[in-house]
Amino acid sequence: DARTALRLDATYDFGGLFDHVKAGFKYSKSERKYDSTQLWDGDLSNTPYSGATLATSGLVDRQIEGIDHGTYYYGSILNRTRVINAIQAAMKDHPVTYSEADQNADDKTGSETITAAYALVDIRFNDLQVVTGARIEHTSVENTDWAEDTDNGDNSGFQTSTKDYTNILPSITAVW
Repeated sequence: DARTALRLDATYDFGGLFDHVKAGFKYSKSERKYDSTQLWDGDLSNTPYSGATLATSGLVDRQIEGIDHGTYYYGSILNRTRVINAIQAAMKDHPVTYSEADQNADDKTGSETITAAYALVDIRFNDLQVVTGARIEHTSVENTDWAEDTDNGDNSGFQTSTKDYTNILPSITAVW
């Protein structure tokens, strides 16, 4: 995930009928990418770990019984090298082949970009104060994900959808 933001605000004081003017600009962009690549589906039969529990497998290095003076149970800390060796042995004994659709089905990317600007003026006339202005906000969304064509697999692939919209939000407030 990546996030970018920029904001700028400015005020100019007149001190007369138009007491002050404010204006600003805001830009934000959020990007996300999810990659769910299947490596292996987990069959340990016919390996030294067949029928073993986690406790009897030899994969556990140590137990963390509690964090914060026993308030939270954490669990088992596994030995990385032993786990990798167990998976590689099982993969060798039980090879699995995944299709392109299997590998890409849960992969997706998305981004949202918002650009906004506003301006307002504060008008004062004796006991009357009027604040009026507007905000313009443009949003752009783009998402890419895997689309499976169940009738004709040749048409499967990544698809991108986009949506853009702009809102104009006027405002006026009067106080007497």
